[in-house]
Amino acid sequence: MLLHVFSCHRSDCKRSNCPQLKKQILHALTCCVDNCETCEGVKRLLEIHSESCLKKDCKVPSLLPSVRNQ
Repeated sequence: MLLHVFSCHRSDCKRSNCPQLKKQILHALTCCVDNCETCEGVKRLLEIHSESCLKKDCKVPSLLPSVRNQ
C-alpha cells in the first residue's frame, strides 16, 4: 500500500485507505507534537516497509523529515 500511496497523485483515489494514509503522512510531515500517535504509526509503517522492501529504487522513504527526531 505504501508504494501506491507514494506514487499516487490522484486527489480522488478510490483505492482502499489511500486517501487516509496520504492524510496521515501529510500530518507527520507537519506535526510538531512530541510522541504523536499518528506520527508514531507512520514512522512504524515506514520502518516495517524499509526492513522488508527489496527495491533499490523504492519511492517510499525510510523516514520522513519531521518524524526522524520523535
